[in-house]
Amino acid sequence: MRAEIGRSEVVDAMAELVKDGLAKAWLLSPWPGESREVEGMPPMDIVEEFFKTYFFITEEGMNLRLSHDTWWPFDDEGDRRSDWHLDIT
Repeated sequence: MRAEIGRSEVVDAMAELVKDGLAKAWLLSPWPGESREVEGMPPMDIVEEFFKTYFFITEEGMNLRLSHDTWWPFDDEGDRRSDWHLDIT
């Protein structure tokens, strides 16, 4: 069985990330100097025809993401971390 994620769920998740400062919205342009950061969450009630709005992780978002890597059992060289163990509850 395949669960489908709806557009509204994606928009709600992105809005939370933007509100929490973990992501930023940008209106991108192919023309130099015309891309701009959007303050807050852009309106999402109209589906964009040319997809100009993009979301990028902020420094705070990246720090949070990296702080949760303790679940990963391998180090940067691909070897199992000596302090890692599987918790089965």
